[in-house]
Amino acid sequence: MQPTVTSITLALKANEEYSFSSTVNFIYCRSGSSTFSLSADTANPVTFEAGVGIESETDINNIRLTNGAIAQTIVLVFGKGKYVDNRLVGNLALSGGLRTQAATSSNMNLNATPTTTASQIYAANSGRGRLIIQNIGANDVYVGASGVTVGTGWKIPVNNAFSFSAGSALFAITASGTTDLRMIEEVA
Repeated sequence: MQPTVTSITLALKANEEYSFSSTVNFIYCRSGSSTFSLSADTANPVTFEAGVGIESETDINNIRLTNGAIAQTIVLVFGKGKYVDNRLVGNLALSGGLRTQAATSSNMNLNATPTTTASQIYAANSGRGRLIIQNIGANDVYVGASGVTVGTGWKIPVNNAFSFSAGSALFAITASGTTDLRMIEEVA
């Protein structure tokens, strides 16, 4: 069955809210220059940006967007069925190799509580295949190498995850307060 797809382009001012009703089971942000929040029906808002989407097993009827502090034009794609974004075509050049081997074991039930002082959240492991980090806390977290700052780290917004496939140690910092991270490490 082909999905029913609708696209909408919204020019939003800083902190502007936009609501609409439509019976859908997927919503994707095709383009935008900054983050914004999206609420589906009565669910808590999630942070959205270009390339992020949600799919639901049940119908979504009411959608509310709240733009961030920067005015932007957002293109949303939504509808019913299974959405596949196949706009990427062409050749892919890889350097440094491509991992095709499955993990042989996993370290699970790992957690960390970063603060406003950069600290190591996971030690180096040359056998690491991938480290998956989920931010389930109340504040965004920024991850990176030793000495990471809010300005230099890779941002993991609240209720989002990040996959890290290098074997080096990983450090984290918050802009304010603390947050709660959950991690799973796949070992080759």
